[in-house]
Amino acid sequence: MLAGTGFALAALLFLLYSWSSSSSFVPLYSGLEPADSSAIVDQLRSQGVSHRLEADGTRILVPESELDQLRLDFAAQGLPEGGHVGFEIFESNAFTATDFVQRLNFQRGLQGELERTIEAFPQVAGARVHIVMPERSLFREDEEPSTASVVLQLRAGRNLSMDEVSGVAHLVSGAVSGLDKSNVTILDSNGAILFDGATADQGGIAFAGTQQALVRDFEDQLTRDAQSLLDQSIGPANSVVTVRATLNFDQTETQTSDFEDDAVPVSTTEVTESYSTTGEATLGAIPGAVTNVPGANADLPGGEGTDATAGTAPSSTEYERTESTSNFEVPQTVTVSTEAPGDVERLSVSLVIDDAVPEAQATALSNAVAAAVGIDADRGDQIVMSRVPFSREIVDSAATSFAAAEGTQTILTYARIALPVVVLLVAFFFFRMLMKSLSRRGVQTVEMPTEYALPSGGGMTPALASGGIAAMLPPGMPVPAMEEPPTPDEMKSDLERQVTKLAESHPDTVAEVVQSWLRED
Repeated sequence: MLAGTGFALAALLFLLYSWSSSSSFVPLYSGLEPADSSAIVDQLRSQGVSHRLEADGTRILVPESELDQLRLDFAAQGLPEGGHVGFEIFESNAFTATDFVQRLNFQRGLQGELERTIEAFPQVAGARVHIVMPERSLFREDEEPSTASVVLQLRAGRNLSMDEVSGVAHLVSGAVSGLDKSNVTILDSNGAILFDGATADQGGIAFAGTQQALVRDFEDQLTRDAQSLLDQSIGPANSVVTVRATLNFDQTETQTSDFEDDAVPVSTTEVTESYSTTGEATLGAIPGAVTNVPGANADLPGGEGTDATAGTAPSSTEYERTESTSNFEVPQTVTVSTEAPGDVERLSVSLVIDDAVPEAQATALSNAVAAAVGIDADRGDQIVMSRVPFSREIVDSAATSFAAAEGTQTILTYARIALPVVVLLVAFFFFRMLMKSLSRRGVQTVEMPTEYALPSGGGMTPALASGGIAAMLPPGMPVPAMEEPPTPDEMKSDLERQVTKLAESHPDTVAEVVQSWLRED
């Protein structure tokens, strides 16, 4: 036992020393592209750093003591690149590259930089960006807009909200010159459209799914509120409530103009015209230029010199005209209101209560639920209440399961408390039995002769053959009882006694067994 214990202790110390001296390996990078993994492994081999590959070469493990320094070194070298080519493509660009190659490299670098930025989002495992930038035209009306398509590979169990998807669209449109958000399309790795810029003002195609999610969230919130009210009133498992809502997601803009009755003059224009003539006018003269010119021909009929009887009349004329124009402005008030989407058009509530609840109480609870969810009769909302007997099988089964689980948990709790005590008791009894066994093995039996002879001389009695130890004790002291030594038969074990008894009763059989042993030897 001592040798085995010493060997086990030495082995344990050796294992502890080996474990403490060996450095543990930790991931340097995970989820690497094949190109990045190959470049990093080549660098590690050239530096003589021990490493391991896992997950089909996409994960590289290095000693923990060298992790930080290696990450700094690879970051200085631009590794890992993530499998995307960024603007570092221009570092090795040839001086003689054509304009077409330069524009193509710029497009590739821009796509790679966008892919790296999008992959930095915690929900995104991978991204691919495709940008189309048409050539510039001489005339602006002939130019075609830039477009972009983005494919996202989401991590397992992760999703992007509408705000996050819209943020990706804004990121792409803001990074590309001449790219409008309406020309951006975002899909996931399964081909589902997450964002369609053509209907961005209405939330995109995927907004239809978001509308359904908003409706479900609204209905669930009202259902939870109503169910909580009922459970606190009549207890759980005594009522069921379901809410269905119709929401209007149309965005409406209304412009209203109001005109007032009082007109206010803005401008007034007044024109006055007057005309007057003096002298005589010829009456009955021949019309024409000659008669209209004074003194042109006095001999003509009605000309100058004609007397009053011949048609002469005074010619003074007075003419006056006044024109006034006023411009009035009618007071006007223009009101523009935008109605946000999500207005509740209609609510329908179905309420089922156990018939054990009195009818008056059920009616009161129905009114309370209607007020809680906001039933509006003018809007066409309705609430339907029914009283039916509820099945108790599920409730009783659940109660039984809960009781059993609680009992099991109680037993486990007591077991955790009693286990250390039982272990201590077992260890105590085992130690006690071990000590008793060791004490029995340490007892030695000393046989004493029945007669003791003393050497002659010195005035001592030469022998104590008759009295034994009693002769050596003082008078009056009782003689201690001496334990008789065991007989040879008593010293035999049970197996020896059985063998002896078998040999005495069946000597022939025992002889045959012994002979068979001898023949085998």
